[in-house]
Amino acid sequence: MGVSSGRDQVNKERRRLRRYSVRFQVTSINGTPCVDTFIFDISPLGLRMETPATISPLDTVEMKFLVPGEARETRIAGEVVWLEKKPEVLGIFIIGIAFLKPQWGFIRFDHR
Repeated sequence: MGVSSGRDQVNKERRRLRRYSVRFQVTSINGTPCVDTFIFDISPLGLRMETPATISPLDTVEMKFLVPGEARETRIAGEVVWLEKKPEVLGIFIIGIAFLKPQWGFIRFDHR
């Protein structure tokens, strides 16, 4: 199930900023605890994550995630821009989320 309406344009827009490769555990989405849900890249404008959670395009989500070495969970809100099934794993989705507001502090994840 690939949703790509506007995805090419979104990718062009979003790629103006560097993505940072990370592995952050998502602890909840919309207040529901998560398992096997990870952010694998992030920028000040959005993120990509892998999850078994059922989320639909255009959904607004609030999530909490753990950043290694930080004492408190990070909370962020965004809109699901696209999603696709992860071909090699049944029931897992790759989801693109655009933040509702830019998160310039996420530049701290740049570990070139």
